[in-house]
Amino acid sequence: DITERKLAETALRESENKFRNLFDFATDSIFVQSLNGRIISVNNQACNLLGYTKDELQKLKFSDLINENIIDNTFAIYSALKEKGNYQFETQYKRKDGSLSDVEISMRLIKLQDEEVVQLFVRDISERKHAQEKIDMLAHAIRGISECVSITDLDNKVIFINDAFEKTYGYTKEEIIGKHIGIIRSANNRPGIIKEIDIGTDKGGWQGELNNRSKDGREFPVYLSTSLLRNEVGEIIASIGVASDITERKSSER
Repeated sequence: DITERKLAETALRESENKFRNLFDFATDSIFVQSLNGRIISVNNQACNLLGYTKDELQKLKFSDLINENIIDNTFAIYSALKEKGNYQFETQYKRKDGSLSDVEISMRLIKLQDEEVVQLFVRDISERKHAQEKIDMLAHAIRGISECVSITDLDNKVIFINDAFEKTYGYTKEEIIGKHIGIIRSANNRPGIIKEIDIGTDKGGWQGELNNRSKDGREFPVYLSTSLLRNEVGEIIASIGVASDITERKSSER
């Protein structure tokens, strides 16, 4: 009677199929390689990422896929992996067509049939890197313009100022980040203008003149434009104000 053995074999096949599916159809690329860098196994997403077939990848080594700039650091990477049991870093993988893909790699040591091997979870971060480059470029542009730029959260607390703001108002970023934007408003503005700005901004934007105050107490007129900042799903996350010191213009008008 081999009923129990057949049941055990069926359970083993089901378990193997389940974990094979989890491996093959994971959203991240998964590599299993020996300690000398030889690729033992890969999943479907790894093939999609690099443009190779599984058979082609299993003929390569880790050093064949990574950017030349990090190949010299592979000894340090494996040393840190042996010491900690896991290691994470960013690099670039070379696709079969020669193009490069920005990736984040998480490595860990595992046992496979009594052999110590390395498992790599590889995530394509190309879009994230490109988005960060755009953000950095935009932030650099904002910092460099001559108008005073401030970004406030939904409670009107300052979360960003540019260099011109620091120069004009005399506050450093450390001094004003987290403070209410009212810290720079003059008490000598016409009644109701602050509420008018808040209401106008909530409706999409406000433009006009008012008096502001620097850290040393100096008061001066500005022309202010405000607008709302929304996230990718259209939710309001902050507001931005762009102000220009119009002291000279007002003197010319007088």
